[in-house]
Amino acid sequence: MTEGLWIPPRGSFMPWSDQPQGCPGKKFGQVEFVAAMAGLFQNHRVEIVREADETHEAAEKRVQEFS
Repeated sequence: MTEGLWIPPRGSFMPWSDQPQGCPGKKFGQVEFVAAMAGLFQNHRVEIVREADETHEAAEKRVQEFS
C-alpha cells in the first residue's frame, strides 16, 4: 500500500468498476436506459430552439459542442 492509495491485487473483484470483472448489472442498466429513452421518444420529439438571428447550422453546432 502506497501513501493513502490502495492498489488491489491483479484480478481482484471490484464491483461497479470499469474492469472486465466489473458490475454484473452494468449492461442490464444500459439496456434498460435505452429502452426507457426509446419509449419516451416513441411519442415525443426533441428539437433545437434557435436563439435570435441564429442559423440552423449554428444551432446544431452549439448543441453538438454542449453534448
